[in-house]
Amino acid sequence: LGHRELGWLISSYTLALLGTVFLSGMLTDRIGASRTFFAGSALLVGAIFLLKIADAYPLMVAARSLQGVAAGFTWVAGFAYVAKFSAPEKAARNLIVLQSGMGVAEFTGPVIGGFLYQQGGAHLLFNALLALSGLNLLLRLFVRAETHGANALSARVDLSPLKDRRILRLSLIYLCGGFLLSVGDPILPVFLKHQFGLREGAVSLAFLAITTAYYAFALPMATRQRGAAVIYGGVILSCVAFVLTFVPQHNILLLFGFLLFFGFATGLFVIPIVARVAEAVAEKHSESYGVAFSSGQWAYTLGMFIGPIASTQLAEYFSYFQVAAILAPLPVLLLLVIRRL
Repeated sequence: LGHRELGWLISSYTLALLGTVFLSGMLTDRIGASRTFFAGSALLVGAIFLLKIADAYPLMVAARSLQGVAAGFTWVAGFAYVAKFSAPEKAARNLIVLQSGMGVAEFTGPVIGGFLYQQGGAHLLFNALLALSGLNLLLRLFVRAETHGANALSARVDLSPLKDRRILRLSLIYLCGGFLLSVGDPILPVFLKHQFGLREGAVSLAFLAITTAYYAFALPMATRQRGAAVIYGGVILSCVAFVLTFVPQHNILLLFGFLLFFGFATGLFVIPIVARVAEAVAEKHSESYGVAFSSGQWAYTLGMFIGPIASTQLAEYFSYFQVAAILAPLPVLLLLVIRRL
């Protein structure tokens, strides 16, 4: 696949997620988070099966789109369930733990996937994914029932979180996170292969370096410090680290230093967002966690959609370093807009 085809294959997932996430939020508040999560888990099994049997590019795009729909249901419903049924003094911590677990999966997925692909090709990789998603669905059958009267259907959906300026600001910062974490997905592996001659397994270690810094260094700090200065500083540092990663050079240790820097800086502002959204909802004495989280997830997904498309399109005309230098300032410019809201 070329740069453009690869970019659209990645972005078909996020485009489907964009079209689903608000529906997921409303369903979560209307019929309950557990039912919505179960539906998403079932769709995920179907999406992975389609990926396994896909023998043409259009079917691959369709499977990735269904995977995006499944993610839209599970992301929002999972956060809403934890926020709603956690003790108030533990809600922020539980949400950070949940988000951290999702982040571990997001960053370590390429590492494990690269290893499985090297060992047994696409056949082994998709069989493993199908087994894991099937196990997840099976577990949903046993734990899907909500407690504390949550199975009672809500008579209406409260859309007031969509008008809350605080949630809007947090959502836009989350957009920066989605953009920065996805903009390098299509071009970083190619850059590492061309610049350093790395194979798939070694390329996966680059994502592992980001994960290590994200959780070993950023998570402890972001859990304690969730103020605006830390969040805004994290966005700016992430942009700097992203550009430095693509500097043309041949020092592999320096490269991994930049990747560690990027993982740390990104964690500083991505990790606290979900907890702060939940705090904003609680302060309004609302229970519309589904709608509130769908706002943030929609923004995050929009960033995930824009990032790969922008980088792959620009990579057709510019070097990888030039692409990074062009795109990295955009989140900083968005911060200027956020501060005026």
